[in-house]
Amino acid sequence: MHSADRDVWRAIDRGERPLDWPAWFGQPEGADYLTPAGKDTAERAAADLTSFFGPKWLPQATQPGGGRRVNELGAASPVLSPTPRRRPDAFIEALRWWAALQFLLERDVGGIGTIRRVARSDISTDRFRHTLAQARLAAVAASIGAEVVLEPAKAAGPGDVLIRLGNRELFLEVVTFGPVPNGDDLAYDRHVLHLITNEDGVHWEGNVPGFLNKADEARWEAETIHAAARCKESSSAVEVAGSWGILIVRPGEEPEGRVLHGPQVNVNLGARLYDVLDKKAVQTRDAGVAWVWVEDYGGLYPYTPFVTMPLQDKLRAFGALAEPMLADRLHVGGVIWTRAVRAQAPINDDVVDRSGFAVQRGLPGGVVRETVTVHRRLLLPDQLRIVASLTNAEQEWLDWALKRLGSEPLAELIRQPLVR
Repeated sequence: MHSADRDVWRAIDRGERPLDWPAWFGQPEGADYLTPAGKDTAERAAADLTSFFGPKWLPQATQPGGGRRVNELGAASPVLSPTPRRRPDAFIEALRWWAALQFLLERDVGGIGTIRRVARSDISTDRFRHTLAQARLAAVAASIGAEVVLEPAKAAGPGDVLIRLGNRELFLEVVTFGPVPNGDDLAYDRHVLHLITNEDGVHWEGNVPGFLNKADEARWEAETIHAAARCKESSSAVEVAGSWGILIVRPGEEPEGRVLHGPQVNVNLGARLYDVLDKKAVQTRDAGVAWVWVEDYGGLYPYTPFVTMPLQDKLRAFGALAEPMLADRLHVGGVIWTRAVRAQAPINDDVVDRSGFAVQRGLPGGVVRETVTVHRRLLLPDQLRIVASLTNAEQEWLDWALKRLGSEPLAELIRQPLVR
């Protein structure tokens, strides 16, 4: 962390100043990965996010004692990135947040005022994720020339996103699907962050423990720090073993396909996802034909084989899960599952079968977005074309939005070769 950022965060820690978006992005003199245009954009994004959420939102969303109220904030903060090479990736993710919200606000898209009001009052991880998903979908839809309405009215209550493209119309009900809240899950996230923080010239793979008592956790942290130091000194792999399995630290940067396995959780995640889909389907029964869009923020990761399946197998597995619900809920046109994950070498891929289609798109910032779409047997070609256009526009919408916000394209904001 640059000395200017360190001074700011020490002042925040001492209570001498509140946490704000400029501190969250980082001081310009410490942002050596940004071009002058990138630093200007970061400054503007910080000001706009302050205006959108209000000046009190960020300090409340990161209240100490019991953990962050909004989990995404730490991972997407450039200045809090565990290693310097991840700062550009965090910055790009923050730009996605800002560009989507600010574009909708400046264009006065229908419903954006409601979105902002609810986001300010409901300071929670679920609400923040839902707001980001709605905003990104609306911005992507606008980038393909569609008219967008957020929170469109329907008889049973407000919906989420209505997309009109020519004489075609698509109604989306958005649901965010997060991890099962339990001690193992929270502990796994904390332990992974500890390992990443100690990846200076080394990388980890293998099994990561879930919940540990205080003494065992302190012992595990000390052993991993010692193992990382031994690995760097000897330039050879070192093992850390325990009841949770074997964790190995190896020399060099994190390779493509690196896997960290979490603890097994005794919960039927397939049944949980089906229950989420069915509840949303019921909520849309008065909206005409509706589609359910599932943003997966770790609800199926890292505890199920589904996440490591090839794309074709994902389509088959999700189709088997969703098709009974589609048969029962005749007003549901289809369901879409999507998640964005870090990847060393993003690869584009497309698969199609009788139940739907799946795409994988490499995005700026070392991210891959996978999207699996399952539709009902009676095809709705106009709506399917809109869904396909949305998934294909994922790679281009950010630069499209930056241009309309008066910013330089992404390639002009980040110094090479740090951006991947």
